[in-house]
Amino acid sequence: MLVTIPDLRSPKTARTARVEIADACPRCDGPRGEILRTVSYDGSVRLHVDGWANPCGHLDDYEAVAHEAGLFDQQPHVDDGF
Repeated sequence: MLVTIPDLRSPKTARTARVEIADACPRCDGPRGEILRTVSYDGSVRLHVDGWANPCGHLDDYEAVAHEAGLFDQQPHVDDGF
């Protein structure tokens, strides 16, 4: 499934990352929940991102999702306007 999460490679910036993750819970292999738009707030930056509640009750935090997607293996995309 394709989801938008905070881009954790660039802390304290207003960037998101679009990543591909499995549609199954990584802990029990049950289905992940329906994707809903939500706001992520870390105390300084608000971002419009995707969120979901897994029917199994296991929580997916954005850091675990970023690792699952291999986000930390990629360079951040910087839109310089050119």
